[in-house]
Order: sequence, then structure tokens, then C-alpha cells
Amino acid sequence: RFHNWSSLPLLVFMNIFEFITDKDIRNLALVCQRWYLSFQILYNCQVLRLNLMEMNNDSMCRIENYISSRLQELSLSYD
Repeated sequence: RFHNWSSLPLLVFMNIFEFITDKDIRNLALVCQRWYLSFQILYNCQVLRLNLMEMNNDSMCRIENYISSRLQELSLSYD
């Protein structure tokens, strides 16, 4: 008898989801969200550092204002 093997990956995939609960999905989503936020924070800090390196001829006051405004933007985006 001929079997249609092309549908096998889908069947295996759907079988896995039979055993995964809503709590597992929520936990996975939280982990992915944490990874993404961590990556975003690291990326933004790197961009901030590069921007500060370009600003090294400016006054400290301007640099401090720049840092505080960027940190405020970052904190607002993670609320």
C-alpha cells in the first residue's frame, strides 16, 4: 500500500502540539520576549556608545543631556 509521506512532518508537528499546554506556550513567549528585550537593550547600548564616541568633542553637559534623553526613550519603550 502506498503512503503519502509528504504529510508526515505536519502530522508530527501537530502531534507535538497535542502535548503542549497553554502554560507552556505562555512560558515560551515570555522567554522569547526576554531574549528580544535583552538583544534590544544591548543593541541600543552599543548604538549609544558609538554615538558618544562621535560626540567626544562636545561639552559634557550636552553628552549628559543626550544620555538622559536616550535612557528615557529606552525606559518608555520597555514600559
